[in-house]
Amino acid sequence: MVDNYLKILSFLKKYGGNQYKKLDKCSSNEERDYMVSGSEAGKFARAQFTELVEIIEKSCSFEHDKVTQWQNSGTYVSYLWCQMKRKEHKDSQISMSLFAEKGNDFLRFRLSIELAMAAASTSDITTYAGLLNVPLDPMLVYVSGGNNESEFRILDERDNTVVKAMKLKKVQISYIITEDDYTNDAALCKSLLGAAEKLVSYYDELFELHQPSKPKSKEGEKPMPGLKSIVSSKEAVTEIKNYIFNRGFDYPDGMVENFYLSLKSKPFVILAGTSGTGKTRLVKLFAEAIGADYRLVSVRPDWSDGSDLFGHTDLNGHFIQGPVCSAFDAAVENPDKPVFLCFDEMNLARVEYYLSDFLSVIESRYKSEGRIKTEGIAQYEGGIPDNLYVVGTVNMDETTFPFSKKVLDRANTIEFNYVDLIPQKRTVGTVEPQALSNSFLCTEYLILAIDCAEEEDFVQKVCVELQEMNKFLAKANANVGFRVRDEIVFYMLNNKKAGELLTYNQAMDNQIMQKILPRIQGSSFTVKTLLIDLFKFCSGSASGIDADTGNVGEQMRVMAYTAKYPESAKKIGYMMTRFEDDGFTSYWL
Repeated sequence: MVDNYLKILSFLKKYGGNQYKKLDKCSSNEERDYMVSGSEAGKFARAQFTELVEIIEKSCSFEHDKVTQWQNSGTYVSYLWCQMKRKEHKDSQISMSLFAEKGNDFLRFRLSIELAMAAASTSDITTYAGLLNVPLDPMLVYVSGGNNESEFRILDERDNTVVKAMKLKKVQISYIITEDDYTNDAALCKSLLGAAEKLVSYYDELFELHQPSKPKSKEGEKPMPGLKSIVSSKEAVTEIKNYIFNRGFDYPDGMVENFYLSLKSKPFVILAGTSGTGKTRLVKLFAEAIGADYRLVSVRPDWSDGSDLFGHTDLNGHFIQGPVCSAFDAAVENPDKPVFLCFDEMNLARVEYYLSDFLSVIESRYKSEGRIKTEGIAQYEGGIPDNLYVVGTVNMDETTFPFSKKVLDRANTIEFNYVDLIPQKRTVGTVEPQALSNSFLCTEYLILAIDCAEEEDFVQKVCVELQEMNKFLAKANANVGFRVRDEIVFYMLNNKKAGELLTYNQAMDNQIMQKILPRIQGSSFTVKTLLIDLFKFCSGSASGIDADTGNVGEQMRVMAYTAKYPESAKKIGYMMTRFEDDGFTSYWL
C-alpha cells in the first residue's frame, strides 16, 4: 500500500525540533549527510501535506492561503499547519485547519475547527464562542488549545455544556489520527474526508448563527432557505417527505427513502409506471426539498446518438448546445450543489442509442482528490460531475421502446404502477426547502473490495443471498454479474449507514424488484421454473405452491402477504399470471 502521507510524520519523528545547520557549518560528513537528507525529507513532507490539504478542501469547497511550518530558529519544523476557509470568510481567523504535529509523546494528524487567537478580531472571538453551543459528534473530540504543549490537551469531557462552563482559553473541535492509527494513504484520506464533512457542519453553523440579520423579503418573494447543518440522513429524508406532502403529493411508504437510497448508490435512476402516477413530480419535488437545481429534458422520438444530448455543429460551423448542457454547466459551476437532470419519457427513443456515451462513461467512475470523477464525455473533458443525478421517467406501452440489460444493469428501476387513490389526511405544518450539500447524495462506495472492507460480515450476508438467487437466474440465462452485485451491496450499505431508513428485508425487497426481476422475460418453460424458484426464495418457504394447477400466479399473490420479501413475491405472482394467460411474461406488465 502507498504510504507517502506517513512520511510526513516520519519526517517530524526523525528531524522535528532537532538542530539544523547550514552545510558550510557542518563539522563532519555524517552531519552534512544528515542535513541534506533532512532537507529533502522536509521538502517531500511539505509537498505531501499540501496535497492532503488540497484533497480535503476540494471535497468541501474550501480554500487555503499557505502551509505554515512552525520551528524555532536553528531547528527543523515541529509541525505543519494549514487553514482552510470558505471564500466568503477569507478574512476571518476561524478555519478548518489540518495539522501534522509532533509532541513529547505523540505523532499525529489533526483536523480541527479552530481560531487563530493572536490575529482574531472581536467579531471572530464572538462568533467562535458559538462552537460550544452545538453538541459534539461521536467521532470528534474537544481539544483545549494553547500556544505550547503544556496548554494543549485532549479533553475527556464530551458534554458541550460542561466544557463551556470550564471557561477555557480556547477549545477546538478536532479529529485525530495518530501514527499508530495509520494503515495506508487511502484509509487516511477516507477518514479525514469523513471528519471534514462533520467539521464543515460546525464551521457553517458558526457563521449561520452569527451572520448579520437578513433584510425581510419583499411581498410575494420567497425567502432563501437557510443552511441546515449537522443533520442526519433520517432527519433530512423525513423533512423531504413532509415537504412533498405539503405540496399536495403523497407517495407510498418507503418510496422517498427508496428513491434517496437509489440515487446515493448510483446517480442513475429510472422511474417506471403508469402515466399520471407522479414520477416526474417526485424528481422535481425531491430536488426542491433539498435545495438542488432541477432541469427537465423532454425526450424526442427521433433521438439516435449523443449529439442529440450534447449538441452539434451546424452547416455554418456554429456549435449548437444540446439540452443537457445547462445541467452539466450548472453542476460544474457549483460542485457542492446537487443538480437533477430529469429525462421525461426517456424511452420514446432507444435509450441504448442516444444515451450510449453516458451509459459507458458512468462506469468509469473513480475517486481522486476527494471527488468522484469519470472519463471525459462529449465536450466535457472533466467527465460527468459527481453532483449530477440523472433520473429517467418511463411509460411502458405500445408507443415506447423496452430496455436492454445494458440499461437495466446500470440503473435502479423503481416501479410506480400501484397507487392508493384515497387521499391521506395528516398535518405537517409549513415546511421550507432544506439546503443540503452534495455529500447528502454522493456515495462513498465505488469499489466493493476497497470501500466496503470495514463491513465484511454485512457484505457477506448480502452476497450469500444474491448467490442463491443467481443459481436460479443462471438456468434462464438471466444471471447477474459483479456490477449488479456491487450496486445491490452499496444500496444495502447506504441504508445501514443512514440509520436503517428501511429494514434489511425492505431494502433487499426493493433491490430484488429493481435489479433482479426486470431482467426476466420470455415464453419458455425455463422462465416459469425460474419464477417459481424465485418466489420460493422471496416467500421464505418452499411449501404451499401447486405448480401443476393452472392458477399458480393467483396462489403466489395470496401467499405474498406473508412473504419475507412481499413486494417481490407479489410481482412474481403477477408475472406468473401473465405467463399462464399469454404464454409470455416480462417485468413490464
